Amino acid sequence: MAIIKIKKAPAKDLVLEAVVKEMIFVKKMSLGALGIYMQMIKVPEYDYLTFNQICGFNEVDPPTEIRKILDELLEHGFIIHPDKSNKIYAVNKPVLINCLTK
Repeated sequence: MAIIKIKKAPAKDLVLEAVVKEMIFVKKMSLGALGIYMQMIKVPEYDYLTFNQICGFNEVDPPTEIRKILDELLEHGFIIHPDKSNKIYAVNKPVLINCLTK
């Protein structure tokens, strides 16, 4: 008789899968937006970032493209400005949790 091993997916993989489904298949967002958002939710230190810090970890896209991507994420509510100066970008945690409950 063969033995079948079942590997359970870690919780973070389930979170990432739910976010990908919501962003790409439901909201029809760009892959650039998905990439920056994934980076922000995977690394706790990247939860609150300035524009220059985001440009620092994304060396592929020029700053003008990153600005468009951040505007797209803001428009769909995946990130927010937690301060009045609009200089900090933060993960919108209620939206992240909502992706998991769908």
